[in-house]
Amino acid sequence: EVKQIGMSNTYELDVFMAIYNDARIKPAVLQNRFYDQADYDIKIRDFCCKHNIGYQSFWTLSGNPEFLRSDAIRQLAKDNEWTNAMAVFKYVRSLGITPLCGTTNEEHMTDSVKIMNDKKTLKQAADGSEHLDVLHKSLFYGFIRRAQHMDAHEWQSYNFRGAEL
Repeated sequence: EVKQIGMSNTYELDVFMAIYNDARIKPAVLQNRFYDQADYDIKIRDFCCKHNIGYQSFWTLSGNPEFLRSDAIRQLAKDNEWTNAMAVFKYVRSLGITPLCGTTNEEHMTDSVKIMNDKKTLKQAADGSEHLDVLHKSLFYGFIRRAQHMDAHEWQSYNFRGAEL
């Protein structure tokens, strides 16, 4: 008997909601590409959070090369003796996202496990620096650019729910 199901590559909230509402066994996890062109799945992640559905990201590093190389990520990595990839994973974990690592490189696998087991919150890792705000702006630059055209109510609905800063 099926206990849980997962879904992948579902980027339209109305499609995901229809499947969720019609399903006898509700999705327990959604795996999606995490990148700017999909608005980082903000609406879908909000739905997942409200319905206790795990959100797993793939393409987290390769889909966000500017963020991976950003000053804020480099500084966070340097301050904590992490790689840039580890800092990105720590950041997305703070948003309630489980990043999937598709590497075949043993060192990268080890780093991924190490950062997942790191107990520091992002706030502790940033140690009170101004980099937290910069991290948000660095990753969501495209979304924030589009948000300039939103009214206040619409912006609130996109609030970065679940952020464990």
